[in-house]
Amino acid sequence: MSMSFQSNNGYHNNLNVVKANVNPSISYKESDLLVPYWTCGHEGFSEFSMTFNRNVTPIFLNNDLQVPSYLRPGLIDVSLQATTIEYVENWNDNLNIHVGSQHGIRLITSNLMSKQYNMSSMTDTGPKTYTWNSIAMNAEDSIFTIY
Repeated sequence: MSMSFQSNNGYHNNLNVVKANVNPSISYKESDLLVPYWTCGHEGFSEFSMTFNRNVTPIFLNNDLQVPSYLRPGLIDVSLQATTIEYVENWNDNLNIHVGSQHGIRLITSNLMSKQYNMSSMTDTGPKTYTWNSIAMNAEDSIFTIY
């Protein structure tokens, strides 16, 4: 996962670093380190990759500030790439991607964007690659939930 941030620095010209309070209920658990691979993904997935993206644009107005006047966030979109051995004929709009046996991410209103098959011969049962995207129509809509 990759994250990046933009800030208007509280309208200060010098760098303004504020120490955030850490939630004391979050603690290290040794059992959280390793998750068996067979408990992750969706049924039939041999591997998958998920990307979350939200573009943020700094807006500079005609004033004396050396920092943006405000930030304009875009809509969040989620992209899921998965490789399967079996052919995927039909998927529901809501995809459940398991992360371990109890947790996961549910994509809401996911759309199949592309599929690719690598078959070198008629007897080959090669891997199939699929890409799903999920994007909201407006800022209030949820496109994924974490359970």
